[in-house]
Amino acid sequence: MSKWPVRWDLLFRYRMIEIIALWEGRLTTNHLIKSFGIGRQQASKDINTYLADIASGNLVYDKQLKGYKPSDSFVPQLTSGHADEYLHILSRSEDMTITFNELDMGFENTAMVRPVTRNISPQILRPLIQAIRENKRVDISYTSLKDGIEVERIISPHTLVCTPLRWHVRAYCEHAKGYRDFVLSRIRGIPCLEAKNVMGKSNDNRWNTPLSIELTPDPFFCLVNALKSSKRLRYWLLISSPLFRASLPKSVITK
Repeated sequence: MSKWPVRWDLLFRYRMIEIIALWEGRLTTNHLIKSFGIGRQQASKDINTYLADIASGNLVYDKQLKGYKPSDSFVPQLTSGHADEYLHILSRSEDMTITFNELDMGFENTAMVRPVTRNISPQILRPLIQAIRENKRVDISYTSLKDGIEVERIISPHTLVCTPLRWHVRAYCEHAKGYRDFVLSRIRGIPCLEAKNVMGKSNDNRWNTPLSIELTPDPFFCLVNALKSSKRLRYWLLISSPLFRASLPKSVITK
């Protein structure tokens, strides 16, 4: 295995440097100090090393801002430049301050509305992860929303899937004789590991079939006029989520 060129702890700090500078427009050593619990000297060294070794010219020091700002030639090197990366930092900071009440991460002017959490016990999740890792079958008790009856299923799981509201496991179901998505919060008892699985990810055609979907603005919305006048903008969305593809009818996938 080749050695990773940057230590993980440094990589996280370099990513923080890049994300904060891009989305807040001002980076100071305090961002690193409060987020990672390091000293001011180390924080300053991290910024200088980022500029020297990772992205020379990405940041410039602004005396009025008393911090670094992205340069006109800023190009993300360790991030993708998507707003989700900044929002994930805010979410992580919120999680940390909930656990540690007195921890100051430096993002006090943010608030999050959290979805309803679905409690999943480690006793349920651990056997599923082990089954995926070792290519084994699992005997589970599952409650379907159709009738609310708890039934026993033997599944061959291959992937855990996280949606914004809940966790699923994608698996081959021997009872249904096909691949299904099982919501983890509906699994009852403790899953029991069985022998090697009978159907793995490679046989899951829906999961492995990519789809491209083009979305265009609704012509009846007044927003469309503004979009058309701005160089006739069009929105394109490539949906590559296996869970999304797997939920579509087979007739759509085969077209």
